Order: sequence, then C-alpha cells, then structure tokens
Amino acid sequence: MAAEDADLSKIHTSSKIDPDPSPPSTSGMVVKNREVVNDNPNQPELNTVATYIRLINEQPNYIPPANELIENCLNIVTCLSQTVGTEDELWGLLTAVEEYLVRLITSLECPLRNDVIDAILDKFFTIISDPTSDARPAMSVILIVLDGSETEAPFGTARWLEGGPSPASLGTALACLYRWITEWNASPALSDWVLGYMKKLEENEQYDVLIEVSKDNLSRLLLAVHNPTDLRQSNAEVIFHVMASLRETTDILDKVAPNLAVVLNALVADSRQWSWQLLQNVVDITTAMVDHLRGPLLGQDLVSFNSRYHAVITCLEQHMASRSSQFLRLPAWGSQSNMAAAGGNEMAVVRKVGLLNRGTTCYVNSVMQALLATREFSNFVVLHLHNRAYWAKLAELFTKLKYSVSTKVDPDDFYVTMNSPKFNIDIQHDTSEFLGYFFELLLSYEHKMDCDHDYSKAPVIVTYRRRLPPPLTLSPNPTEEEAVVDNNQDEAVAGSSTGATANRKRARKGSSNSRKRQRTTEPPPEAPESFVDHIFGGVILSRMRCMVCNTLSTTRDVFRDLSLAFPEAKKDHIHTVQSLVDYYCSTELLTADNRYKCPACGCKRDVERRAVIEYTPRYLIIVLKNFKFDTKKLTQNKLMSPTIYSHSVTLPTVPAQTQNGYTMYAAIVHEGTSMSSGHYYTLAKTEDGWYLFNDDDVTKCNEDQIQFLRPCNTPYMLFYRRDDVDEALFPSLNEVPPNIRERVKVHNKLYIETVQKLQMTRP
Repeated sequence: MAAEDADLSKIHTSSKIDPDPSPPSTSGMVVKNREVVNDNPNQPELNTVATYIRLINEQPNYIPPANELIENCLNIVTCLSQTVGTEDELWGLLTAVEEYLVRLITSLECPLRNDVIDAILDKFFTIISDPTSDARPAMSVILIVLDGSETEAPFGTARWLEGGPSPASLGTALACLYRWITEWNASPALSDWVLGYMKKLEENEQYDVLIEVSKDNLSRLLLAVHNPTDLRQSNAEVIFHVMASLRETTDILDKVAPNLAVVLNALVADSRQWSWQLLQNVVDITTAMVDHLRGPLLGQDLVSFNSRYHAVITCLEQHMASRSSQFLRLPAWGSQSNMAAAGGNEMAVVRKVGLLNRGTTCYVNSVMQALLATREFSNFVVLHLHNRAYWAKLAELFTKLKYSVSTKVDPDDFYVTMNSPKFNIDIQHDTSEFLGYFFELLLSYEHKMDCDHDYSKAPVIVTYRRRLPPPLTLSPNPTEEEAVVDNNQDEAVAGSSTGATANRKRARKGSSNSRKRQRTTEPPPEAPESFVDHIFGGVILSRMRCMVCNTLSTTRDVFRDLSLAFPEAKKDHIHTVQSLVDYYCSTELLTADNRYKCPACGCKRDVERRAVIEYTPRYLIIVLKNFKFDTKKLTQNKLMSPTIYSHSVTLPTVPAQTQNGYTMYAAIVHEGTSMSSGHYYTLAKTEDGWYLFNDDDVTKCNEDQIQFLRPCNTPYMLFYRRDDVDEALFPSLNEVPPNIRERVKVHNKLYIETVQKLQMTRP
C-alpha cells in the first residue's frame, strides 16, 4: 500500500498494539520499563496510525496535500492522547512519530510549516485543557515539533492565553502537565513546555491558577524525587521550580510534610552524586519555606508554628541547608500575586539582578547599582529621558536590571557606547572620578535626541559654567558678612564634583595637591537646566575673613558631592560621618599655598574660612577621602580609620534652609589595601530591604552590615536621600516606554532561547 492510499480519517478501536521487533534505541528517547497507565479497552486503533506513518517515512519525497497533511497530524495527536502502555511497549510507535514530525518541520516551507506546527500545538493544548479528555502522556511526543522550528518554543503557548481561556481550563492543562512530569520520561521537550507554560501564566498574572493547582499537585511532584533513577534532570528542574515558587505560600508546608521524610531518607540512602544534588535542593527549598513562614512570628504564634511543623523542622535539622539553591532566585508566586492584587508594580522581578564584570568594570557596576537605587533619578530617566542620546542607554540598562528574567545582565553594549578614552573598561578606575565624568556626559547630551546618534564616535563633553540659583535670604536681618555674596559666582565651572572653593579646602585637608583657580578671558557658557543638578546639585557658601583688614567676602559654588577628609586624630579615635561633615564645614585658617585673594587688599592674604550649605541637594553624595598623600614616596596611602557610617546625617545650613536631614540608602565599598588596585561593590536599599551587589553576585544583607566590614573594606561613596523626598516604586513594565520595553523583551527572549537550547542538550 502506498502512503497516498493510507486514510486516517476513520480510526477504529482496538485494545492491542502490534509488537515491534526492533530493539529500543537511546538516541531519540530515554526509555524506562515501567507501566504508565492502566490498559484502556476503548483506545484508538494504533495499527492504522503506525501503518500510515511507516509508509510516509518509507517515501521521504512524498508530502501529502496541505489539508490532508494537517488533518492527519491532528488525528495522530488525538490517537496519541488515548494511547496507553509502557514506554517500552510504545517505543516503536513513538519513534516513528518523532521521525515523521521531524521530517515534516525540516522539509516543509513556510508558511505551511508554521501552519502545521500551530495546528498540532493548538490541538495539544485543547486536549490537555479539557477536563474530560484524560489525556495520556504519550501525546507529549508531538512536542518534538518545537525543535528547530521558528516559533517561540515553548513560549508559543501565549496565543492560547491571549484568547481568554477560563482559569478552570488553564488549571486543567497545568494539572495534566504535572501528572505527566511524574509519569513519563520519554519526551525530552516536555519539561521545556511545562516551564514555558508556567512562565506565560506568570506573565498573564494567573497566580491563583499557579498557586492552587501547584499546591494540589505538590505532594505528587515531591514524591517523584523519591526515585532518582527514574527522574530526568529536566523534570527535576520543573519540580524544584514549582517548590521554590510556592515557598511564600500560606500552609504550603502541609503539602510537603507527608512525604518529606520518605524522600530525604531515600536520597540519603542513594550514594550517587545525582541523589545528593536532589537532596540539597529539597533541603534548601523546604528550609526557605520554613524561614519565610516562621520569620515574622513571635511569642505564642512562634510556639504554635514550631509545634505544628515539628516533624518537618526536625527532619531538616538532620541535614545542612546551604541556602544557595539556584531555584531560590526565582520570584515567589505568593509575593507576585500580592503585588498584582494591589495594582502596584505587578511586573517587577522579585529577585535582584547583577551586572557581569567585563574584566575591570566593577567601578562602573557599583555606580550603576547606586544610581538605580536613587529611585527619583532612575524613574525619571526611564520615563522621561529615554529618547535622549546616552540617557536612552542608561534607561535600557536600568529596566533590564529590574525586569531581566536572568539573574545577571551583560552590560557590554552599555559600556561600549560610552566609548570614552579616559575611562577604558580594561583598566581599573576610581568610582568618584567616573561618576563625575558620567554626570558631565549626561549633561552634555540631556537636550540631544537619541535617534540616529552615532555611538561609534567618542562623546563630546561640553564644559559648562554651573547654573547658580538665586541667593536665599540668609537671615531676617542680614549681617555685613551675609550681604556680600556672588562676587565669584562666575567661577563655578562644571568638570569637577564640587565647586572651586570646596575643592581647595578638600585638597588641603585630603592631600598636598592644591587646585588653583584659573580665570579665562571668556568664561564657558552657562549650563542649561539640568536634571542631574536638580537631583544631586547643591550650593555651598564659603565665608572668608581677611586676617589683615577683617574684610568679609562670600563665594557661592555648586557641588554634586561633598568630599570629606579625615582630620588628624589619636590612633584609637573613632570617626563618624556626621563628625566629618561638621569638620568639613568648621572654621579653619588658610595660609601658605592656600591663601585667598582679599578683594580689599588686592593681594593674597591669610584668611579665616567657614563653609555652610545654602541649597541642600535632594540626594547627597559623600565621598570619604580614605587616603593620605605620602610626600616622600609621592604615593596615596589608604587610610583604614575606625569609622561609624552614620545612617542619618544633618548638613550645616543657612538659617533660611530648613531641609537638611538625610538618610542613607546606598554605599559603594572599596575592597583592598591599596588605592591603585582593589575591587568595588555596592550596598543598596531596595523595595524589600538591603542587598549587596557584588558585580553579578547579589545577596541579601541588612542595613547594619556596613558597620561590620573588614578593615580593608572601606565605604568610599555614601548616598543619602533628603528626608522630605518621597521614594516612589520603579515603573511597572507596562509603564516603561515602548522603545525601552521592547528592547528588554528582546533581551529576555534571547536569554530564554539560550536556556532552552542548553536544557534540550542535557542528558
């Protein structure tokens, strides 16, 4: 009989399968000799399907007409959905189906190929979502069509979700997939489909479906780990994905408790490395469940919890939890569900995302994480400056750090676009100097559009004269000193973090290199309105009294950070950030190279100087000058002075400025004993607490960790938010501008495809 004579439009029923004399092969499928489901006397006629497929496979050049081809494929799916038997018994049929489907998707031309794939997957989902179908796991062999196809496999399930299936249908499909995961090992693509389906449920905020169905099936899933011999690695990943995602769900331990001891004892009894990996994941995830549920309890509630789950806690105590399972980085469905129900940041990724180190780029990574934590800054960049040159790249990076499905982002594209000869990413640099340069880069392009900008060329940094706000009324009855202002305001020039007068004082107290003012015949243009200065800019008044004629004068300078030197002190003296701020603004005598030109005398004189803040920045950056210049060796030696890093500081201000209290939200730490080398990382406060961002390694910490660092780990840059500034949540992905949102989705898609390819190649 020729293939074109085979007819699958009419399928009869039979209870037998013709035995296949060929031996099982391990190249196409993993075959286990165990019963899958009980025999069904009403199963379809498999011999007709097997004959048809065999004839088609024997004639590789023959392709049925399009309508017949799709109809026959659907009949094959329907037949497989009711096929029963062991994996050994079905080996011949399933191998033939795989060969047939692979030949179709590799030989058909578009769009017919896509039509066939869509029809097969549509039928597949229709069957598994039907509560009356009792679909058999042998049907999962048709997922082989995902291999090598141009569909977004296995995430093509999105089209069914967008069609509006009921939660009951979604739950039925998920329960069916969970059942197959525990029963069937012959379809390598099954686990990828399950993970893809769960991902789409997450993206569509179907958390109630995920939580309820997963809870109902958790006992079955956990028990599948009991026998590691019959458990594929990819299926185990699905089970642990479900367990970890449920870790913050109320009463989840009630689902785990009945089988936990049995599973752990079985894994301990098996000495293979695979079993120990399974054991560690079960212990880590279950421990995370206990920690989350028990954490907020006190008093009698804690006693009741410990009593109720005594068996679980005792069982876990017999094993050492590493708390490092990769699955604990997954967002918990419970917290995601709460955010979606509250209408807040529903698309936010709960886990934190790090930045890959491209060799010596920790100085950039640490600054980017601190700027992301500066929520008013990062929010405005994403929502309003996403179409400006260089700002758009920063907005994309910020959004990836919030919504990447990976736990780490490669920032190479962002670094390359900066294209700065001054800051080569292959050489270590100072974070404070880099931030100063980066602010000037942003300021230079704040009013230039991103479209058609040529990032292959080095950016042009424009030197601006800082824009000074009008003077505040210093007091109800100004004194002679307070009335003399602005006589040097033309000298506040961009290019350094702080104003000229402040720089001179910091140089005297922090190093031997004094920075002298240089007048130009044509001062630079005044800077346009700058968002950078709106967020980080402040104004400092420097009041000088000539020691010869007692003339008083005042200069006003813009600053974006305060660089604080450490005064000479006894060996056991403990500094605080507040004491360093007070020292910075204290009265001092300027002599020798630091003398100031008295406007009355017309020459340089010794002067008495005192600084005070006129305009306080919304966000304050403090740079701690943890070094001292060695005049003999001409080197900078790092200071490791005992310091209390105050979480709250108050700036000395003029009487008219009442907003002067600040609270710390981030810190960049320098690790190392030398100023010319070392490593930078960031401690930052996020919506759910403090985290340590060490390049791509992100770990939970607490706000007091900064006080207990090793002596060689010295906080270098401290970030404070003014107490009257409200902190908003990062925009949801739906609120992110389309151009940035699409780039992030492409980034996530590429990552997901890469992971799927790796999973498909695992044994």
